Amino acid sequence: MKNLIKSCLTFLLILSFTPAFAQEVNTSDSLTVLKNITIIDGLGNEPVAAQNLIIKGDRIWKITHPNAAIPAESKVIDLSGRYVMPGIVESHSHLLPPGSDFRKNNTYMLDKLEHALLGGITTIRDMGGDARFLAPFKRAAQLDQITSPNLHYAALMAGPAFFNDPRAAVSSQGVVPGTGPWMPQITKETNIQEAIAAAKGTGATGIKLYMDLDAELVAQLSAEAHRQGLKVWAHPYIGPAQAMDLIEAGVDAISHAGHLLIEVKGFETYRKPGFWEYPGNAPELKGIFDTMKAKGVFLEPTIFVYDVIEKLDIPGYYNDSSTVISQQIIREAYDMGVQMILGTDTVSNNPTDPYPHIHKEMYLLAEGAGIPALDLIKAATYNGAQNLGIDADYGSIEPGKVADLIVLSQNPVANIRNTQHIRLVIKNGRLYYRKEE
Repeated sequence: MKNLIKSCLTFLLILSFTPAFAQEVNTSDSLTVLKNITIIDGLGNEPVAAQNLIIKGDRIWKITHPNAAIPAESKVIDLSGRYVMPGIVESHSHLLPPGSDFRKNNTYMLDKLEHALLGGITTIRDMGGDARFLAPFKRAAQLDQITSPNLHYAALMAGPAFFNDPRAAVSSQGVVPGTGPWMPQITKETNIQEAIAAAKGTGATGIKLYMDLDAELVAQLSAEAHRQGLKVWAHPYIGPAQAMDLIEAGVDAISHAGHLLIEVKGFETYRKPGFWEYPGNAPELKGIFDTMKAKGVFLEPTIFVYDVIEKLDIPGYYNDSSTVISQQIIREAYDMGVQMILGTDTVSNNPTDPYPHIHKEMYLLAEGAGIPALDLIKAATYNGAQNLGIDADYGSIEPGKVADLIVLSQNPVANIRNTQHIRLVIKNGRLYYRKEE
């Protein structure tokens, strides 16, 4: 009852929030024409210039040549010299606020979500938090009752060792850590079918396999999650299970490319001197990348977080080589045909930072790993939607799909940093104007 009351109060606070910027709402049959714009479809195809993109309600209706007839009742926005790409899928975030003050947490969350949407993120995947807190925001975002990307979140599953971690206590307030369906302890005695069903009941899109799980449990959890229609995501090492155990079990995505060095050097070397020394082209990683490609497992680099932690200079953590070595590993995976999704392990709503961190993730991969801009855009849009199982409706610019779009004043294919020149964000056909830069 206490959790139900808390969720209801959260929802009422959400509905009382009034956005402080202009937006335009389309009715189900209204037409909006983005006229004479260059389309970057998110599928990896070359940009197509001088197109009319017609939105009907919340969907992309037609794509036509500028000389084609425009219905008389349309709202026409002349976007000559502009570019449109699909909205970004931020594939790795942690949205749980740092404190325990109920009202402050809701303000924090609403600010963070607004900052994300106006920064071009139209979908977020949260990778392990408190579903009781996230669920009301997910509903409000789906209904466009708040200025927010659509939310998807994982139910985190781990063995007993994890539940001594302070993070487990933060996400399990009010219950014994390991007993909440959004973050259950898994052992060989666990009824896997019931644990997955309970996780699905929290509104989770998938499960995150985190630590202290062996290969047998990983295989059981992955198979049952997929049987019940959930996605499966994991770190490369969740000891004793290792990357190849996870990939063979059929996980959908692996997070943190640099952590794959554990496969080469062994977990006992992690965070110790010499761990980030890597000459390249290790046979262990070649085998992993071959299998990932064959099974369609996404790699999520999170190069941004390596760069951030490296700069913190924490003894025994990451050193000055961690970002460069991670970029090298990412390039090896890319060259072997492994598909990527993009996430940052955070989101950012720092008022001094005009854009979310996902834009830096993209240019660190372009400039440090040499990944072409079109492939990064695909990773940040269509691949991200695929990983969530929503690519039939999201992730690319095609007639019939939901109108989640970003209008840019400069060409991101020429320079991926140009994703930070946003004029307009469109989510569910709603227009959110950003100040011209």
